[in-house]
Amino acid sequence: MRLVGAAALVAVMAAGGCAYTWDLRAEHAYSEGRYLETAERLSRYESDVPALGRARQARYGLYRGLANLRLGDHAEARRWLSYTYSVEKDAPTLAPGQRALLDAGWSELSRRASTSQQ
Repeated sequence: MRLVGAAALVAVMAAGGCAYTWDLRAEHAYSEGRYLETAERLSRYESDVPALGRARQARYGLYRGLANLRLGDHAEARRWLSYTYSVEKDAPTLAPGQRALLDAGWSELSRRASTSQQ
């Protein structure tokens, strides 16, 4: 009985537009420090990114880039943070706090790159 009720609730939420989407799950995982989960979850949807709206593309790139930065994969971090800047260039969509995360992540990535070259 509970399973049927839970399934009905999920169906109603999805129909009402309040589904908890994969990108929001990844954002939540990142905010809890679950960086590997974030990177893995987002990598599953990479082929879907071109079809997303600009706001979701920006969030995808932001959290994928930041997660990779935390995991030490600087090449992938650079790829996705650069992507996010390119999405945001003409029509910014990130919330101010997200933009601050993007700028801080880029600064950290740049510092790490300059330190490793010395």
